[in-house]
Amino acid sequence: MRQNLAGLRLIISLIGLCGFVSTIYAAPGDLDGSFSQDGKLVEIIGTPINVSDRIDDVIIQPDGKIIALGRGFSNRYFCIIARYNTNGSLDSSFGNGGKVFLPFQYTLEIALQTDGKIIVVGATNDNPRDMLLARFNSNGSIDTTFDGDGQVTTDFGGDEVAISVAIQPDGKIVAAGNGNFSTRVDIVLSRYNQDGSLDTSLDNDGKVTTDVANNTEDVKSLIVQPDGKMIVIGTNTVGGFSKDFMLVRYNQDGSLDTTFDNDGKVTTDFFGSYDFMISAFLQTDGKIVVTGTAYIGNSPSADFVLARYNPNGSLDTTFDGDGKVFTDIPSAMLTSARDITIHSDGKIILAGYVNFNATGSGDDFIVVRYNTDGSLDTTFDNDGYVITNVGGSIDQAESVIVQNDGKIIA
Repeated sequence: MRQNLAGLRLIISLIGLCGFVSTIYAAPGDLDGSFSQDGKLVEIIGTPINVSDRIDDVIIQPDGKIIALGRGFSNRYFCIIARYNTNGSLDSSFGNGGKVFLPFQYTLEIALQTDGKIIVVGATNDNPRDMLLARFNSNGSIDTTFDGDGQVTTDFGGDEVAISVAIQPDGKIVAAGNGNFSTRVDIVLSRYNQDGSLDTSLDNDGKVTTDVANNTEDVKSLIVQPDGKMIVIGTNTVGGFSKDFMLVRYNQDGSLDTTFDNDGKVTTDFFGSYDFMISAFLQTDGKIVVTGTAYIGNSPSADFVLARYNPNGSLDTTFDGDGKVFTDIPSAMLTSARDITIHSDGKIILAGYVNFNATGSGDDFIVVRYNTDGSLDTTFDNDGYVITNVGGSIDQAESVIVQNDGKIIA
């Protein structure tokens, strides 16, 4: 596979920010100089041919090592897992020099089991596609104890892709994504035993398909609660092209949880036009924090938006008074939220990108930190957000995570 990928370029752009570190050398929001010398890592793999490459997800191991899942395109799609030491150098004990090229064209999210094995999800190379899960050992080799060859595909009868994955406390694996069934796009949800077989305790066959109000659903994230209930979040198309935030919660058996807004489904409108939900995080108190981007009417200008829900699906009015937060970056033409996480003290961290150029070029990383009530945390670089030019003309943060020491990886 590596020989076939010669000549491809993968640009891995990561930044390390000081989160709650406050010394004479670093303040919250400063770039962390112990990471790749200047806090920024840009890696080119192979011969530079194109720039259609990206990181989709990042996780941190208990030992602090960073695992990134990426993909790109050069005549065809390719995917890669790379593991880095805490200083930003490639971990030579993983794969081939720190990298594992995957025999798949489309992977989107990564999860880490308690035994160190790595799960990635996406779609098969077929047309129509099926949901794909693959598992790797902690050294990057394929785990053949997972369905015999390390790969599991699941067909729902349409064109499916797994968008998000979560590991239950009992080790079972839950995947959620989109299923295109010609006349509609629905939520598809599946659960697997540790050996890769479908868990038939989920809706009798391990698979669930959900249509929300006869509309098009675009799944973006999945949460498994400590009680085993599963929350799928994303965007719901409402009449024509108008879009709203969407949350759907399931019981352990795959049935809709009617204690969640009476029917298991919640939709939230921000501006009445284009509201795109991207990511979600579950607080320790059971409240659900989600983030996305909202457009006002047909304006090209977009704002970061957050919402917080109580465990019963209602908006949490202790969060900025109505459960919803809008963040407008001064002079920005476009802002796009891509991921969210929460620090141990409850502060909310959002990552994405911002653009101040009317021509559409010039995206930069942005990391925003909020207090628990939804207000901007002005102890974070004085105004609550940090903008970083990583070095390219289009720099977009797709994932964010907080290290145990409070430093932030975007």
